[in-house]
Amino acid sequence: MIRGLKVFDISPGANPVHADFSVENLKDPLWINALKKPSAYLVRQSDLPVIRSGCAAVIDRKVKDSRKGLSAYLLGMKKKGIPLIDGNYEDTRQIFRSIRDLLSRARESGEKNLYIVGIRDTFFEEMQGMAEAHPARRPRTTGREQADEGFAFRGRPAPFAPVPAHRLEHAGAPSDLEGNLLGMSPEIRFVRQMILRAAEVDLPVLILGAAGTGKDLVAREIHRLSGRKGPAPVYVGCGATPGPLFPSELFGHARGAWPGALRRKVGKWECAGDGTLFLDEIGELDGANQAGVLHALQDGLITPVGGSKAVAVSARILSSTNRNLYSLVRQGQFREDLFSLLSGLIIRTPSLRDIPEDIPLIARKIWKEIARDEKAELPDDILDELTRYPWPGNVRELKMVLGGLRALFARDDLKARHVRLVFSLQGRPVAEGAESGAELRMHRLARTIGRLKSVAETLHALHAGLAALRGSGSHEAPAADQSLGFHAGDLEFLCREPSLFGKKETFLAVHQLQGQLSYYLDSLLTGAGESSAGVRKHLDREIDRVIATIVKAMEDLLEGNSLQSIVPSGGGIV
Repeated sequence: MIRGLKVFDISPGANPVHADFSVENLKDPLWINALKKPSAYLVRQSDLPVIRSGCAAVIDRKVKDSRKGLSAYLLGMKKKGIPLIDGNYEDTRQIFRSIRDLLSRARESGEKNLYIVGIRDTFFEEMQGMAEAHPARRPRTTGREQADEGFAFRGRPAPFAPVPAHRLEHAGAPSDLEGNLLGMSPEIRFVRQMILRAAEVDLPVLILGAAGTGKDLVAREIHRLSGRKGPAPVYVGCGATPGPLFPSELFGHARGAWPGALRRKVGKWECAGDGTLFLDEIGELDGANQAGVLHALQDGLITPVGGSKAVAVSARILSSTNRNLYSLVRQGQFREDLFSLLSGLIIRTPSLRDIPEDIPLIARKIWKEIARDEKAELPDDILDELTRYPWPGNVRELKMVLGGLRALFARDDLKARHVRLVFSLQGRPVAEGAESGAELRMHRLARTIGRLKSVAETLHALHAGLAALRGSGSHEAPAADQSLGFHAGDLEFLCREPSLFGKKETFLAVHQLQGQLSYYLDSLLTGAGESSAGVRKHLDREIDRVIATIVKAMEDLLEGNSLQSIVPSGGGIV
């Protein structure tokens, strides 16, 4: 067996994966033809003689001249055999740059060959360490491709380590991301960092949040920063498309699929190509359409309505909902297996009432856009008035109010009374003066309910992640580990404000579980032997127990308080 490193992801920051193979593999046409994308295998220079002498199918390109690119030696030889070369590189950066250029040119020319490149043993060991420390993000494969990808994981790479919330919160974000997603609150800073994490990996992302909180903006930023093809994600409104028409919208339909179908229609999923597909308000799908999405995600294949030929798809999947999917799963209205596939990473967009310190920043930006004047400013008393308002419609409602303010009072001497008049004219309650003690307590209770709901959502996602880990094959396990790591980091962030748990006992139950989960994930990372099925079962039981504790805590808070109006609808508490 020859120790190899496979490179198939050419996006920046991607690392190779372990890919052991034998000389017999190189003689097997089925093994070679299984490749659906061009791939390069890095091997030690010391292994090159074994490969050269053991397989006649290998085309020896000798030693690469430092003045010529790798593509000049290896492209255009698929019909002749497997090209092999001694790379003769001086550093690992040169190796990455050269390999990515080769694979990029191969894709442009439609070539799907296998290339073998020898590198110095010391460089191989260094790159092998990269693969172990940071498993490469792996593009979603079709059902036919999974056999090919499977052999690349003879042994499981180390799982993705949990993301410490404090590291995410204080890490720098690109200035354009900060400009597009304004805010200095911990919640918004965390969203920005989770967007960066989502852009670095290829996991499906589920974006949760109330209407008007910018879930579509988060999807666009993930797509933009990930380098996926296309200027924007391909959008599918799951709630806006009638159920019977949804399969045609998503999967397309064949000519003659029904009377009047005079030509083939390409569905949105196929249109997305190697880009991003954004399934907005996925919680609105009925059972039949949930099953269709599930099978497409599992197989990487879609079949147009009325068609007989399956089409391979490879788009990255982002989805969003303002509904409580966890309650829908428990009530049998949303498939648990589909939820598990969609929630590789969860990002929550906060409501404006939870980030009052960010309202002035957001309002100033919207006002400049409405006024079409970068120098346009809002007086402090207006900003104070806007900050006091609860904003049930979030940013969408804030835009409506500021638009009304501009339309009715296009003047420089705007006062708080002008905003109150807009509130009244638009049928919104007017916030008179400072909040009373009762209002402040109600606001605090609302934040507590929101925090407990977020914890419950994360625990349900961890449940699904553990189930995915139990049922995953060797090639799927890294993604399952990575998903658990993200959810663990999310839980750590949620535990950073103990007072928002309402009761000390509730916080301690969650915090203790978070410690057990961190220990489990660390044992996976280090191979310390604590990753047995017994430990997973224990964690499953603990998660159930803590969810029950949180549900009881929320019920106690709701009882006797008029909070129903601020708890989002969608099927119950959790």
